[in-house]
Amino acid sequence: MNKIRLTNLPVVALLAACGGAACFNGQAAAQDVVGAAGANMEYLGPVLPDQPEAPRSRTENAKPEAVAAPANAESRDWFGGKPWTQWEKAFGDIGGVRTELAKVGLAFNMSYTMDWQGVWSGGVNNRASTRHLLDVNLDWDLSKVGLNGGRAFAAYNWADGRAMVEDLGGDEHLLSGIEARSLSQLAQLWYQQSFFDDRLRIKLGKIDVNSEFGFVNAASEFLTGDSGLSPTFFFFPTYPDAAMGAVAFVYPTDNLYAGFGFFDGSLSAGIRTGGYGPASLWRGDEYFYVGEAGLTWETLGALGGGRLAAGAFYHTGSFATFAGGSDNGTGGFYAILEQQLIATNTDDASRGLFAYIRGGTADEDVSLTAWSVGGGLSLRGTFPGRDSDSVSGLFSVAGTSNVAGSPADRDEMVFEVNYRAQLTPWFSIRPTLQYLMNPGGRSAIDDAVVGGARFEVRF
Repeated sequence: MNKIRLTNLPVVALLAACGGAACFNGQAAAQDVVGAAGANMEYLGPVLPDQPEAPRSRTENAKPEAVAAPANAESRDWFGGKPWTQWEKAFGDIGGVRTELAKVGLAFNMSYTMDWQGVWSGGVNNRASTRHLLDVNLDWDLSKVGLNGGRAFAAYNWADGRAMVEDLGGDEHLLSGIEARSLSQLAQLWYQQSFFDDRLRIKLGKIDVNSEFGFVNAASEFLTGDSGLSPTFFFFPTYPDAAMGAVAFVYPTDNLYAGFGFFDGSLSAGIRTGGYGPASLWRGDEYFYVGEAGLTWETLGALGGGRLAAGAFYHTGSFATFAGGSDNGTGGFYAILEQQLIATNTDDASRGLFAYIRGGTADEDVSLTAWSVGGGLSLRGTFPGRDSDSVSGLFSVAGTSNVAGSPADRDEMVFEVNYRAQLTPWFSIRPTLQYLMNPGGRSAIDDAVVGGARFEVRF
C-alpha cells in the first residue's frame, strides 16, 4: 500500500479554494441560477484538450514519467533550437520553464478551440455562428515530490459564443461539443490517490464526470457533442457544469475495471454547478450517481486494442413529466464498444483505423431522448507524410419520447464527416459537414445541413 505522508497533504487543501458561494466565475451567484425547465441536456461536453482521462486498465493507472530535458540546445522547443513550426506547443518550453516544472511533476497546459459553423439549409435560420473555448490547466504528478500515486489537477475555462440551437430549432445531439453559455470559471479542482500497486484509485473534488464515465476514446475526432457521450444522460455533471463529487475505481486485473461516482446534482434544480464549489452541495438534496464496469484488451486476434463497457446512472431530483405530473428520481443505462480495426504504424498504437458504437436509454416520461444509438470510424494517419491527420465519420440516432405530452413526433438523427489537418504539432484545422434530420425530434422543422470548421491551438 502507498503511504500518505502528512507533510504532502497540503495539496488536499486546494479543494477548499472552491468553498465559497461561487467558484471564481466572475459573475454574481444569481446569474448562475436558471430555471430547471430546459436545463436538461443543454450541453454535452467533450473530454477537453489535455484533460486527464480516467485510466481503463491498471497499467494505464500508472502515470508515465514526465518529459525529460532535451539532450542539447538544438533539440529544444525554444528560440535557437527547433523551428517554431516544429514545437510541440506554440509557447514551446517557455525558456525552460516547462522542463523545470516537469522535474517536480508539474505540467502546464493551455489550449484555444474555436468552432465556426453555419446552417446552410433547413433548420429555422440560415446563418453562421462561432463558439470559443479557452482551457488552462495544471496537472501535478505528486510522485515527483514523494507522494506515490498522488495527483492533483486544476483547470480554468473561458467560453463564449451564440448557441446554434437557436438556428436549428432544436438539437438533441449538440452539433458543437464546446457550446456553452458565456462563462469564466474554475472548472475543475481535484485530488487523486492510487493505492495497492495501482489497483484502487480514489478522486475527490470538482470533477468533470465525462472524464471518468461514458467517454469513448475512439470518438475524440468529432465536433458533434454526443459522439462520446450518449444524449440519454440526464443532467450529467460535465462541461460546462462539472460538479463536486467523489470517484472510486478498482482494477482487479490488468484489463478489468469497475468504478462508481457520487456527485452534486444541483444542476437539475437550476444551479450552475460549473461556477460553484462545495456550496452548491448544501442548496438542495439532488444527487447524481453513476457506475461503469469494463474489459480492455491490447489485441483481439489480428485486430488492435479495444474496450467493452457498460454503466448506469441515477439522479435523485424531482422532474416534471410530459404528462403533467412529477417523478422523484430517474435513471438510465449505457454501453460502449470501441476497437482498433487496422494498425497503420507498428511503432505508434494511436495510428490506424478505429471504430466505436455506443448506446443508451433514459426515462421517456421525463427525458425527450428516450434511447440513443451511435457509432463512427476514424482513420488517424491518412496519407504518406500526413501521420497526424485524420478523417472521420459518424452517425447517431436520438430516439425521442413517445409518451403523451412529448413535443417530439420523430427521432432525431445526425451524420458527420470531417478531416483534421494537423498543420503544425500545435495547430490544426478540421473542416466539417453535418446533416441533422428532424431537429429537436420535430418533423415540422426542415432537415439541416451544417458546414464549418474547428480551429485548435495548443500553447
